[in-house]
Amino acid sequence: MFPNLIWAIDRERFARYQVARAAGMNSSRFSRCASGLAHFTQEERERIATFLGYAASWLFQEIRPPKRLRKDSALTPRGRSRYLPGCALRSKNGGRCVPTRHPMPSFSQTLKAMPWIQVTLSTA
Repeated sequence: MFPNLIWAIDRERFARYQVARAAGMNSSRFSRCASGLAHFTQEERERIATFLGYAASWLFQEIRPPKRLRKDSALTPRGRSRYLPGCALRSKNGGRCVPTRHPMPSFSQTLKAMPWIQVTLSTA
């Protein structure tokens, strides 16, 4: 994917099909190339750069992820935090996250927690 290319197209207020037509290519091929599923030829790159008025080397810079600052992060490989309250027993359960379950309070416990409620039980 080429974020500089997409930015330049939006900045110049062109539609993608207009840029594709100026480069002499099909709009579906342009879309595949812009998303990284196919590759632009050198000739197509030069035509697009000329049409948009930006340097081809800048337009077609690819995204490179930054290096990680440290190896041990607070996130697990799946992206979940190790420190969630439900995963407090992670080290004791072989690394698996076992959520803690809170039992549903009984009706009498609920009434004790809310003393302003008065219940009159009637037997019929």
